[in-house]
Amino acid sequence: MLKLNITVPGSAIPNIYRILKSIHYSKKDNREFIEWYIITVKGDSHMPKKKEIRYLAGWEVDFHDEDFLRSYLAVHGVNKKGFNFFKKVQSAIELEIEGDTAVRVLNEHKEVIERNVPLPLTQWNDHEVFFLEKHTNGNHKLGGDIPGEFILPTIESTNIKFHYIGTLDGKDPYFSWLGIDSLHIAYPLNDLNYGIYLDYSNPNKPIVLNPDTFNDDWYDPELETDEDITFTETHFKSTAQINIEKYLDGSDVILCGVPLWYQAPEVPICPKTNQTMKFVCSINSDHDIVANVNDDSREYLCFGNSLCFGDFGHLFIFWNPESRIMHLNIQF
Repeated sequence: MLKLNITVPGSAIPNIYRILKSIHYSKKDNREFIEWYIITVKGDSHMPKKKEIRYLAGWEVDFHDEDFLRSYLAVHGVNKKGFNFFKKVQSAIELEIEGDTAVRVLNEHKEVIERNVPLPLTQWNDHEVFFLEKHTNGNHKLGGDIPGEFILPTIESTNIKFHYIGTLDGKDPYFSWLGIDSLHIAYPLNDLNYGIYLDYSNPNKPIVLNPDTFNDDWYDPELETDEDITFTETHFKSTAQINIEKYLDGSDVILCGVPLWYQAPEVPICPKTNQTMKFVCSINSDHDIVANVNDDSREYLCFGNSLCFGDFGHLFIFWNPESRIMHLNIQF
Protein backbone atom coordinates (compact mmCIF):
# COMPACT_ATOMS: atom_id res chain seq x y z
CA MET A 1 0.00 0.00 0.00
CA LEU A 2 1.25 3.46 -0.92
CA LYS A 3 0.95 5.98 1.86
CA LEU A 4 1.24 9.67 1.25
CA ASN A 5 1.99 12.30 3.87
CA ILE A 6 1.71 15.96 2.90
CA THR A 7 2.32 19.09 4.93
CA VAL A 8 1.10 22.49 3.74
CA PRO A 9 1.07 25.94 5.36
CA GLY A 10 -1.78 26.32 7.80
CA SER A 11 -2.78 29.63 6.24
CA ALA A 12 -3.59 27.82 3.00
CA ILE A 13 -6.32 25.70 4.54
CA PRO A 14 -7.57 27.34 7.73
CA ASN A 15 -9.79 24.92 9.67
CA ILE A 16 -10.37 22.87 6.53
CA TYR A 17 -9.43 19.24 5.86
CA ARG A 18 -8.53 18.46 2.31
CA ILE A 19 -8.94 15.06 0.79
CA LEU A 20 -6.42 13.27 -1.34
CA LYS A 21 -6.79 9.86 -2.78
CA SER A 22 -4.21 7.13 -2.78
CA ILE A 23 -4.55 4.12 -4.98
CA HIS A 24 -3.36 0.67 -4.04
CA TYR A 25 -3.10 -1.66 -6.96
CA SER A 26 -2.96 -5.44 -6.43
CA LYS A 27 -3.60 -8.43 -8.59
CA LYS A 28 -5.67 -11.43 -7.68
CA ASP A 29 -6.85 -14.09 -10.10
CA ASN A 30 -5.58 -11.93 -12.97
CA ARG A 31 -8.01 -9.24 -11.97
CA GLU A 32 -6.97 -5.75 -11.01
CA PHE A 33 -8.45 -4.29 -7.87
CA ILE A 34 -8.31 -0.68 -6.85
CA GLU A 35 -8.54 0.25 -3.22
CA TRP A 36 -9.07 3.90 -2.33
CA TYR A 37 -7.68 5.38 0.80
CA ILE A 38 -8.40 8.81 2.13
CA ILE A 39 -5.55 10.78 3.57
CA THR A 40 -6.27 13.78 5.70
CA VAL A 41 -3.97 16.68 5.14
CA LYS A 42 -3.52 19.15 7.99
CA GLY A 43 -1.75 22.44 8.03
CA ASP A 44 1.50 22.81 9.87
CA SER A 45 1.16 25.81 12.15
CA HIS A 46 4.93 25.91 12.52
CA MET A 47 5.58 26.66 8.86
CA PRO A 48 6.25 30.37 8.20
CA LYS A 49 3.32 32.36 6.83
CA LYS A 50 3.70 34.79 3.97
CA LYS A 51 4.01 38.36 5.16
CA GLU A 52 2.99 41.39 3.13
CA ILE A 53 2.26 45.09 3.50
CA ARG A 54 -0.98 46.52 2.03
CA TYR A 55 -2.38 50.03 2.10
CA LEU A 56 -5.83 51.55 2.54
CA ALA A 57 -7.07 55.08 1.92
CA GLY A 58 -8.93 56.86 4.72
CA TRP A 59 -9.15 56.22 8.41
CA GLU A 60 -12.73 55.73 9.66
CA VAL A 61 -12.79 51.94 9.39
CA ASP A 62 -14.76 49.54 11.59
CA PHE A 63 -12.44 46.54 11.69
CA HIS A 64 -14.97 44.55 13.73
CA ASP A 65 -17.84 44.73 11.24
CA GLU A 66 -17.15 41.99 8.70
CA ASP A 67 -19.56 43.22 6.00
CA PHE A 68 -18.36 46.81 6.30
CA LEU A 69 -14.72 45.74 6.23
CA ARG A 70 -15.24 43.55 3.15
CA SER A 71 -16.68 46.47 1.18
CA TYR A 72 -14.07 48.87 2.51
CA LEU A 73 -11.17 46.67 1.44
CA ALA A 74 -12.66 46.23 -2.04
CA VAL A 75 -12.97 49.99 -2.64
CA HIS A 76 -10.16 51.60 -0.62
CA GLY A 77 -7.14 49.44 -1.40
CA VAL A 78 -4.38 51.68 -2.82
CA ASN A 79 -0.83 51.36 -4.06
CA LYS A 80 2.08 53.10 -2.30
CA LYS A 81 1.61 56.23 -4.41
CA GLY A 82 -2.05 56.44 -3.38
CA PHE A 83 -1.12 55.81 0.24
CA ASN A 84 1.30 58.75 0.18
CA PHE A 85 -1.37 60.98 -1.36
CA PHE A 86 -4.03 60.12 1.23
CA LYS A 87 -1.75 60.41 4.24
CA LYS A 88 -0.93 63.98 3.16
CA VAL A 89 -4.43 65.19 2.31
CA GLN A 90 -6.41 63.25 4.94
CA SER A 91 -5.27 59.93 6.40
CA ALA A 92 -4.27 56.41 5.40
CA ILE A 93 -3.77 52.95 6.86
CA GLU A 94 -1.01 50.37 6.58
CA LEU A 95 -1.75 46.68 7.09
CA GLU A 96 0.87 44.14 8.11
CA ILE A 97 -0.65 40.87 6.92
CA GLU A 98 0.20 37.27 7.70
CA GLY A 99 -2.02 34.74 6.00
CA ASP A 100 -5.61 35.94 6.35
CA THR A 101 -4.94 38.17 9.36
CA ALA A 102 -3.84 41.79 9.69
CA VAL A 103 -1.45 41.24 12.60
CA ARG A 104 -0.91 45.00 12.91
CA VAL A 105 -2.93 47.94 11.60
CA LEU A 106 -1.09 51.26 11.62
CA ASN A 107 -2.17 54.79 10.85
CA GLU A 108 -0.12 57.21 8.74
CA HIS A 109 1.93 58.12 11.82
CA LYS A 110 3.00 54.48 12.24
CA GLU A 111 0.87 54.16 15.38
CA VAL A 112 -0.72 50.73 15.93
CA ILE A 113 -4.51 51.09 16.05
CA GLU A 114 -5.57 47.42 15.79
CA ARG A 115 -4.02 43.98 16.13
CA ASN A 116 -4.87 40.51 14.79
CA VAL A 117 -7.83 41.51 12.63
CA PRO A 118 -9.34 38.60 10.61
CA LEU A 119 -9.68 39.73 7.02
CA PRO A 120 -12.94 38.85 5.21
CA LEU A 121 -11.06 39.31 1.91
CA THR A 122 -7.58 38.06 1.11
CA GLN A 123 -7.61 39.33 -2.49
CA TRP A 124 -8.46 42.92 -3.42
CA ASN A 125 -7.17 45.49 -5.87
CA ASP A 126 -4.65 48.21 -5.15
CA HIS A 127 -6.42 51.06 -6.94
CA GLU A 128 -4.55 53.87 -8.64
CA VAL A 129 -5.43 57.39 -7.57
CA PHE A 130 -5.76 59.72 -10.56
CA PHE A 131 -7.33 63.06 -11.40
CA LEU A 132 -9.54 64.62 -13.97
CA GLU A 133 -8.15 68.11 -14.36
CA LYS A 134 -9.58 71.05 -16.26
CA HIS A 135 -8.28 71.17 -19.79
CA THR A 136 -9.68 72.91 -22.87
CA ASN A 137 -9.31 69.81 -25.04
CA GLY A 138 -10.33 67.25 -22.43
CA ASN A 139 -12.64 64.41 -23.46
CA HIS A 140 -14.69 64.49 -20.23
CA LYS A 141 -17.00 67.36 -19.39
CA LEU A 142 -19.18 68.96 -16.77
CA GLY A 143 -22.05 71.15 -17.88
CA GLY A 144 -22.87 71.97 -21.47
CA ASP A 145 -25.99 71.12 -23.42
CA ILE A 146 -27.85 67.96 -22.52
CA PRO A 147 -26.82 65.30 -25.09
CA GLY A 148 -29.59 64.97 -27.65
CA GLU A 149 -30.02 61.25 -27.05
CA PHE A 150 -30.10 61.54 -23.25
CA ILE A 151 -33.40 61.72 -21.33
CA LEU A 152 -33.19 63.01 -17.76
CA PRO A 153 -34.64 60.72 -15.07
CA THR A 154 -38.04 61.64 -13.65
CA ILE A 155 -39.99 60.88 -10.47
CA GLU A 156 -43.71 60.90 -11.02
CA SER A 157 -46.07 62.93 -8.84
CA THR A 158 -43.27 65.09 -7.40
CA ASN A 159 -41.74 68.47 -8.16
CA ILE A 160 -38.24 66.97 -8.24
CA LYS A 161 -36.25 67.70 -11.36
CA PHE A 162 -32.95 66.11 -12.33
CA HIS A 163 -30.20 68.28 -13.79
CA TYR A 164 -27.62 67.26 -16.34
CA ILE A 165 -24.21 67.28 -14.58
CA GLY A 166 -21.85 66.03 -17.27
CA THR A 167 -20.46 63.08 -19.25
CA LEU A 168 -17.50 60.75 -18.73
CA ASP A 169 -15.83 59.28 -21.78
CA GLY A 170 -15.80 55.50 -21.33
CA LYS A 171 -13.23 55.16 -24.12
CA ASP A 172 -10.60 56.72 -21.84
CA PRO A 173 -8.44 53.76 -20.67
CA TYR A 174 -8.96 54.85 -17.07
CA PHE A 175 -12.71 54.33 -17.48
CA SER A 176 -12.83 51.40 -19.90
CA TRP A 177 -14.02 49.18 -17.03
CA LEU A 178 -17.34 51.06 -17.08
CA GLY A 179 -18.35 49.03 -20.13
CA ILE A 180 -20.10 52.02 -21.68
CA ASP A 181 -18.92 54.55 -24.28
CA SER A 182 -20.44 57.63 -22.65
CA LEU A 183 -21.65 57.81 -19.07
CA HIS A 184 -24.10 60.70 -18.73
CA ILE A 185 -24.58 61.89 -15.16
CA ALA A 186 -27.73 63.49 -13.78
CA TYR A 187 -28.58 64.60 -10.25
CA PRO A 188 -31.43 66.64 -8.66
CA LEU A 189 -29.51 69.63 -7.29
CA ASN A 190 -32.49 71.00 -5.35
CA ASP A 191 -33.06 67.74 -3.49
CA LEU A 192 -30.70 66.61 -0.73
CA ASN A 193 -31.06 62.91 -1.40
CA TYR A 194 -28.26 60.88 0.19
CA GLY A 195 -28.42 57.77 -1.95
CA ILE A 196 -29.90 57.54 -5.44
CA TYR A 197 -29.82 54.34 -7.49
CA LEU A 198 -30.21 54.75 -11.26
CA ASP A 199 -30.64 51.86 -13.68
CA TYR A 200 -28.73 52.48 -16.93
CA SER A 201 -29.92 49.35 -18.75
CA ASN A 202 -30.77 51.91 -21.39
CA PRO A 203 -27.73 54.20 -21.08
CA ASN A 204 -29.67 57.13 -22.53
CA LYS A 205 -32.73 56.77 -20.31
CA PRO A 206 -31.78 55.97 -16.69
CA ILE A 207 -34.57 54.97 -14.32
CA VAL A 208 -34.74 55.80 -10.62
CA LEU A 209 -34.82 52.55 -8.62
CA ASN A 210 -35.64 54.06 -5.21
CA PRO A 211 -38.25 56.79 -5.78
CA ASP A 212 -39.69 56.20 -2.30
CA THR A 213 -36.61 57.87 -0.77
CA PHE A 214 -37.48 61.23 -2.32
CA ASN A 215 -39.75 63.98 -1.04
CA ASP A 216 -40.31 67.51 -2.23
CA ASP A 217 -41.08 69.20 1.10
CA TRP A 218 -38.39 71.72 0.17
CA TYR A 219 -40.28 72.79 -2.95
CA ASP A 220 -40.34 76.52 -3.62
CA PRO A 221 -42.49 77.70 -6.58
CA GLU A 222 -40.08 80.63 -6.97
CA LEU A 223 -37.56 78.10 -8.33
CA GLU A 224 -39.99 76.89 -10.98
CA THR A 225 -38.86 77.05 -14.59
CA ASP A 226 -40.09 75.28 -17.69
CA GLU A 227 -36.59 74.95 -19.08
CA ASP A 228 -33.94 72.42 -18.16
CA ILE A 229 -31.15 74.33 -16.46
CA THR A 230 -27.69 73.71 -17.90
CA PHE A 231 -24.24 74.90 -16.85
CA THR A 232 -21.12 76.35 -18.40
CA GLU A 233 -19.42 73.60 -20.38
CA THR A 234 -16.09 72.73 -18.76
CA HIS A 235 -13.74 70.03 -20.08
CA PHE A 236 -11.42 67.72 -18.16
CA LYS A 237 -8.70 65.24 -19.08
CA SER A 238 -7.41 62.29 -17.04
CA THR A 239 -3.93 62.40 -15.58
CA ALA A 240 -1.78 60.21 -13.35
CA GLN A 241 0.15 63.27 -12.19
CA ILE A 242 -0.97 63.77 -8.60
CA ASN A 243 -0.53 67.41 -7.66
CA ILE A 244 -1.48 67.62 -3.99
CA GLU A 245 -1.33 71.42 -3.87
CA LYS A 246 -3.71 71.70 -6.82
CA TYR A 247 -6.09 69.22 -5.19
CA LEU A 248 -6.13 71.14 -1.91
CA ASP A 249 -6.51 74.51 -3.63
CA GLY A 250 -10.02 73.91 -4.93
CA SER A 251 -12.19 72.54 -7.65
CA ASP A 252 -9.89 72.36 -10.70
CA VAL A 253 -9.42 68.60 -10.30
CA ILE A 254 -11.80 65.67 -9.78
CA LEU A 255 -10.59 62.78 -7.62
CA CYS A 256 -10.86 59.33 -9.21
CA GLY A 257 -9.81 55.80 -8.31
CA VAL A 258 -10.43 55.88 -4.54
CA PRO A 259 -12.95 57.99 -2.57
CA LEU A 260 -11.94 60.57 0.00
CA TRP A 261 -14.86 60.86 2.42
CA TYR A 262 -15.85 64.04 4.23
CA GLN A 263 -18.16 62.16 6.58
CA ALA A 264 -18.32 58.45 7.42
CA PRO A 265 -17.60 56.07 4.51
CA GLU A 266 -20.72 55.06 2.59
CA VAL A 267 -19.88 52.29 0.13
CA PRO A 268 -23.05 51.23 -1.72
CA ILE A 269 -24.15 47.68 -2.52
CA CYS A 270 -25.72 47.07 -5.91
CA PRO A 271 -29.44 46.30 -5.42
CA LYS A 272 -29.43 43.92 -8.41
CA THR A 273 -26.26 41.87 -7.86
CA ASN A 274 -25.63 42.43 -4.13
CA GLN A 275 -22.03 43.25 -5.07
CA THR A 276 -19.93 46.07 -3.67
CA MET A 277 -20.12 48.89 -6.20
CA LYS A 278 -17.00 50.43 -7.72
CA PHE A 279 -15.97 54.03 -7.19
CA VAL A 280 -15.91 56.22 -10.30
CA CYS A 281 -15.14 59.74 -9.06
CA SER A 282 -16.28 62.55 -6.75
CA ILE A 283 -17.34 65.78 -8.43
CA ASN A 284 -16.73 68.98 -6.50
CA SER A 285 -19.06 71.95 -6.26
CA ASP A 286 -17.66 74.67 -8.50
CA HIS A 287 -18.72 78.32 -8.51
CA ASP A 288 -16.94 78.77 -11.86
CA ILE A 289 -19.39 76.36 -13.51
CA VAL A 290 -22.38 78.67 -13.58
CA ALA A 291 -25.98 78.06 -14.55
CA ASN A 292 -27.06 79.28 -17.96
CA VAL A 293 -30.09 81.37 -16.92
CA ASN A 294 -31.92 84.32 -18.42
CA ASP A 295 -32.14 86.36 -15.23
CA ASP A 296 -28.98 86.51 -13.11
CA SER A 297 -30.84 88.30 -10.32
CA ARG A 298 -33.12 85.33 -9.76
CA GLU A 299 -32.12 82.08 -8.07
CA TYR A 300 -33.15 79.04 -10.02
CA LEU A 301 -31.44 76.57 -7.68
CA CYS A 302 -31.65 76.17 -3.91
CA PHE A 303 -27.91 76.66 -3.44
CA GLY A 304 -27.23 79.40 -5.95
CA ASN A 305 -26.87 79.60 -9.71
CA SER A 306 -23.78 77.43 -10.02
CA LEU A 307 -22.88 73.76 -9.84
CA CYS A 308 -23.35 73.18 -6.11
CA PHE A 309 -24.09 69.95 -4.23
CA GLY A 310 -25.76 70.90 -0.97
CA ASP A 311 -23.57 73.13 1.19
CA PHE A 312 -20.79 73.29 -1.41
CA GLY A 313 -20.32 69.54 -1.13
CA HIS A 314 -19.16 66.67 -3.32
CA LEU A 315 -21.07 64.22 -5.50
CA PHE A 316 -19.82 60.62 -5.08
CA ILE A 317 -20.45 58.36 -8.06
CA PHE A 318 -20.33 54.56 -7.92
CA TRP A 319 -21.03 52.09 -10.71
CA ASN A 320 -21.59 48.39 -11.25
CA PRO A 321 -20.57 47.46 -14.83
CA GLU A 322 -22.40 44.12 -14.69
CA SER A 323 -25.82 45.52 -13.79
CA ARG A 324 -25.25 49.05 -15.13
CA ILE A 325 -26.49 50.53 -11.87
CA MET A 326 -25.20 53.92 -10.74
CA HIS A 327 -25.25 55.19 -7.17
CA LEU A 328 -25.13 58.91 -6.40
CA ASN A 329 -24.56 60.42 -2.98
CA ILE A 330 -23.38 63.76 -1.65
CA GLN A 331 -21.22 64.64 1.32
CA PHE A 332 -20.10 68.01 2.61
